[in-house]
Amino acid sequence: MRFTKFAKRLIKVIYNVSVNFIGNKAIVLNDIDLEDVVGDNTVVNPFMVTEVYIKEKDSWKMGSLTFSRLLRSVKTNSIDKK
Repeated sequence: MRFTKFAKRLIKVIYNVSVNFIGNKAIVLNDIDLEDVVGDNTVVNPFMVTEVYIKEKDSWKMGSLTFSRLLRSVKTNSIDKK
């Protein structure tokens, strides 16, 4: 299954985003909760999304994308579906 197809089903709540530059690389950390429907149940899980970008010839290219499930509690019980 392609991630883009899967991601359309998810609702993301972003709590914090930080960017660190090291030479020609940028590391983006996103603290998020993801909500999805599994069967008839709605589930919410906390994740840290790490994106690594590399600058090549005046353009940024994604080098890595990682979702790491966090051990912290979910910060919200329900997500506003506007």
